[in-house]
Amino acid sequence: MKIGEEGKVYDDINITPMLDVAYVLLLIFIIMTTATVQGITVNLPKASSTLA
Repeated sequence: MKIGEEGKVYDDINITPMLDVAYVLLLIFIIMTTATVQGITVNLPKASSTLA
């Protein structure tokens, strides 16, 4: 039994779960933005032949 191992400070942070969540949120954002942009119809103004 190692006595010194029980009091060891945990100083290593595992960022893998945080990166997984960030990638999923990024993927959802890209998919929703693409779906939203494709669903919008834009009525562009017509050019007039008269000059002001």
